[in-house]
Amino acid sequence: MNEKSGYLMPKSPLNDQPAMQGNGFYNENSDLQKAGIDQFIPIWRDLVESINLGANDAIIADYASSQGKNSLSPINIAVDSILSKNPKPTCISVIHTDLPSNDFSSLFETIKKNNNSYLNNHSNIFPFAVGRSYFDQILPSDSVDIGWNSWSLQWLNATPANIDDHIFKDCTEIINLKNLFSRQLALDWEQFLRCRSKELKIGGKLMTIFIASSSHASGWGPFWNEFWLTLLELRNFELLSDKELTLISLPIGIRSIEDIKQPFNKNNIFANLKLENLNIIDAPDPFWEEYQITSDPKAYGLKWANMAKAVAGPMISNVLNTTQNSKCPLNDIFTRFADRLSSNPFKVKHSLACVVVEKIN
Repeated sequence: MNEKSGYLMPKSPLNDQPAMQGNGFYNENSDLQKAGIDQFIPIWRDLVESINLGANDAIIADYASSQGKNSLSPINIAVDSILSKNPKPTCISVIHTDLPSNDFSSLFETIKKNNNSYLNNHSNIFPFAVGRSYFDQILPSDSVDIGWNSWSLQWLNATPANIDDHIFKDCTEIINLKNLFSRQLALDWEQFLRCRSKELKIGGKLMTIFIASSSHASGWGPFWNEFWLTLLELRNFELLSDKELTLISLPIGIRSIEDIKQPFNKNNIFANLKLENLNIIDAPDPFWEEYQITSDPKAYGLKWANMAKAVAGPMISNVLNTTQNSKCPLNDIFTRFADRLSSNPFKVKHSLACVVVEKIN
C-alpha cells in the first residue's frame, strides 16, 4: 500500500460513492431502514413541535433522500406540525437532496403516487430536489427551518483506500487502514455539521440517524463477513478476479458515542450548533423477527441480500464495469449471498445513533 505522511493513499479510481440501487429498488428493499427510523419518531415529533417559525413560509430539508419512501412519514409529521400552528402558511417547501446519481425519477414518482405522500390532503406544499453532495453547502444560508437525515452518514465522503483483506473496515486487520477510515469519519462529521449550520436558520433544528457502535451489539462485522466469504468463494471458482476482489471495498465507517460527541466537547456547541439530544440504541432486525414467525430461511436470506444489493450494488457494479471481461454478473453475487444467509440465519445485532442539533447565535 502506498503511504504518504503516515496515511494510506487511495489506490482505486472509485472514490465517489454512487447512490443507492436505482429503478425503485432501494424503496422496495429498505424495510430495515424504516424499522430503525420508526424507533426515533417520538424524538422527531418533539423536535418539530418545538420549532417556532418566524414567518409564514417554512422550509424542510430532507438530506440524502434516496428514492423518498422512508422520508414520507417524517415529512408528514413535520408538515402536520407546521399546519397545526399556522393553518394557512404562504407555503411549505420540502427540499430533497442526494447525490447526482440518485434515482430522482423514483423519488418524484413516490411523492406523486404513494398513498402516504405529504402532498395528499395538503395544499401549498412544494417539493424540490438538489443533486449535490451534502458535504458542501447545498442550500441558501439561514434558510432551513427543519432538517431530516437518516441512514447515510456512515458513507464516507471519499474512500481513503481499498481494504485488501476484507470489504468492511471493522473486519480488517490493517491498523493503519482503520486509522485512516476513522480520520475520514471525523472529518466528514465536522464537515457535515458545518454545512448544515450555514443552512439552518437561528432556532432551526436538524435530526440525523446513522449507524453507530455500542457495547451491547456485535455490529455489522458478522453480516459483511458473510458477504466477504461469498466473494472469496466466487474468486475460488474464478468467477471474480483478484483485482475485482481488491476493488470491492465498502466506503463505510461506524462512529462510537465518543466520536459523535468529539466536535461538541466544548460546551456542547460546534459551529453554532448546540447538541440537544444524542441517543444510541440497539436497532431492530425485522428480517430475523419475521423469520422467527415464518421459519422461512429463503425469505430471510433474500430480504437481507436485497437490502445489501440496494445499498452496495451500485458500488460493486462500478467495479465490475471497470474490469475487463468480468465473469460474474451482479445478480449472481447477491443470489449466492442470499443462499449463504439462508443456510444459517442469524440476528444482525446493530446499533443506530440519533443526533439532534439546534442552530444558535
